[in-house]
Amino acid sequence: YKVKSHGEDLNKGFGKLKKLNQLYVFELKNSSIDSFPEIIGSFKNLMYLYSAQNPLKKLPESFGNLQSLKILKLHYTSIDSFPNNFSSLNQLQTLEIQSNNSDTLFTKESLKGLYSLKSLTIFKCNLKEFPKGMEKNNKLNNIIMVDCNIEKIDSGFCTNKVISSLILD
Repeated sequence: YKVKSHGEDLNKGFGKLKKLNQLYVFELKNSSIDSFPEIIGSFKNLMYLYSAQNPLKKLPESFGNLQSLKILKLHYTSIDSFPNNFSSLNQLQTLEIQSNNSDTLFTKESLKGLYSLKSLTIFKCNLKEFPKGMEKNNKLNNIIMVDCNIEKIDSGFCTNKVISSLILD
């Protein structure tokens, strides 16, 4: 049900993980991976994914198949964008991105369809602009964006009435 890998090189071991069809929690820390293989999308029961201190550069297209994913935490990565089907993660409630080392993290409208999202934390990521299309999210009540170089907020976002905490620093 749970895999925790801290300090292990998983580049060669991902093939064995496909046998874990009941995987609910996947935690990777300092595992030397720069991308998840496409097999990650086959973890249909995965609810919690945490990756820290891995030089991740991208998420595969199969990432949108993680229909049970509720919590996604990406710390110390180098991701510059999300896959096209990222908004298919319709159960995602918590998204946390911290210390992303890419030049710019382009969110475009990839967060637009995340209607179950309740909490969004982005810390030390060069966004330049507030994520678009989030005004229709009726569950999002907590947004924290610190050190993201945001210059303006999309005017459509001002119609969101359920935000209880908005921290922009």
